[in-house]
Amino acid sequence: MEAAAPASLKNKKVLIVEDQYLIAADLSRAVTILGGVVVGPVASNEAAQAELARSDIDLAFLDINLDEQMVFPLADELEKRGIPFIFATGHEATVLPDRLKSKLRLVKPFTVQAVIEAVRHLNPGR
Repeated sequence: MEAAAPASLKNKKVLIVEDQYLIAADLSRAVTILGGVVVGPVASNEAAQAELARSDIDLAFLDINLDEQMVFPLADELEKRGIPFIFATGHEATVLPDRLKSKLRLVKPFTVQAVIEAVRHLNPGR
């Protein structure tokens, strides 16, 4: 059986919105392995909005709960701009508003392979 082609983020700007250092570092490492350019990581909605204003973001990974602040307004903004995103969270899907329940969700703790599979799901054929 032939191995699946690896997912690629070659030269894509990937915003990481995560308030836990080790998880942000793991996501950053996975994005770098896939050839992406890490934007951030940032730990708040405000910092993420600032990055959106100054960078052309191609993809985002979003922690759902940022120090007791939910990330849903940022998710709505990304959706409005047509920027794909993946939730990276320990929360169940039930915390998601109905409008966001269909979005990809990486469950913490996750592996680099899980990040690769999520990216591949966003970019079929890569």
